[in-house]
Amino acid sequence: MNELIPFLAIVLLAAEAGGLLAHFLGLPRVVGQIGAGLILGPSLLGIVPIAGPMDGIAQLGALAILGIAGLETNMAAMREVGRPAFYAALGGVVLPFVGGVAIALSFGLTITSALFIGAILTATSVGITAATLRELGLLRGRAAVTILGAAIIDDVLGLIVLGAVVAESGSGSNVLLTVVPMTVTIVVAWMALRWLPTHLGRVVEMLHVRGGGEAATLGLVLAVAWMVQTWGGLAGITGAYVAGLALAGSPIAPKLRDGLLRTGEAFCVPVFFVAIGLAVDLRTVGPVLPLTAALLAVAVAGKIVGSGLGAAAGGLDARESSLVGIGMVARGEVALVAASVGLHAGAIGAPIYAAVVIVSLATTIIAPLGISGWSWIGRRASWPKLDLESGPTVGALVRLEIE
Repeated sequence: MNELIPFLAIVLLAAEAGGLLAHFLGLPRVVGQIGAGLILGPSLLGIVPIAGPMDGIAQLGALAILGIAGLETNMAAMREVGRPAFYAALGGVVLPFVGGVAIALSFGLTITSALFIGAILTATSVGITAATLRELGLLRGRAAVTILGAAIIDDVLGLIVLGAVVAESGSGSNVLLTVVPMTVTIVVAWMALRWLPTHLGRVVEMLHVRGGGEAATLGLVLAVAWMVQTWGGLAGITGAYVAGLALAGSPIAPKLRDGLLRTGEAFCVPVFFVAIGLAVDLRTVGPVLPLTAALLAVAVAGKIVGSGLGAAAGGLDARESSLVGIGMVARGEVALVAASVGLHAGAIGAPIYAAVVIVSLATTIIAPLGISGWSWIGRRASWPKLDLESGPTVGALVRLEIE
């Protein structure tokens, strides 16, 4: 504990400094916080390790971000965007997978390594995307809800692809051992979201009246995240988002969200963003730089084009579809977990693993920058807002603010 305290103090102060600098430059705070991690980590100073308790705190930050996003999600709007969310997820899986396999084969990698790289590129992590959308006042818009819904579907499709690749590689895993628990978890989560929110909201509301509620909310987010990851094989952040959704319809959801937001922003959320920068060593990129650049291009274009066209096919307009494509770019910890699976299975070596890590972290930085640029263009072009009272469509349920 005595070793953790000074490192944690440095991380929190650096996160504040980086966030403040980014704000002055007109960028999302998360970009500055990730940059602070790059400076503190092995890429430059190397004074803060990312391991043990620090990594655990960072993971709590990721779960808090998605729990908050779930609490802010309009369930009626989520149901309305089911079709574009599915198409966006499908396009965002197919194009990066095919493109990643093609690039890997063109660089002379084996078919097994190529399949693993393709599977890794299908991942989407919306922790940073959700935080950026919230910071810019866009989280309640139709495109943002589509991104969050598509990310859950993308998580499922990506894990199916990864499970199939692991089974095909002969590493001893059976694809059914991945698909069956995942399917059961999805069905249980769907039933829970249909029947539990009313009763669960009453329990938390009762606790809130007695001065509590926030601790129960955080406990629920952590418990569901653990169960979804341990029993269902899905990412823990998916479970955290589902837990937030379960409470989103409660009358006290705004108060719970504010409480969780204050707790997270003061402690674990900044650590999560700094930890992303701490996890990479830019000095190791040299030998695999051409492959890294090619994979990064596929990773970015695959999501922007695949998810963007999918959202457009689902009924979103060009402006919203472009935001969906940009918002799906970030890979984050989901891709890192998939890369670890490939490394431990012997399908990819350490240099390829380093390339994938760089791609994952680069897309994690590109996503908030892209969203910020999209918002800036919208302000310059004076894009119209979606009025909350405009009519019976989704525009009457959510409001897209570009301010």
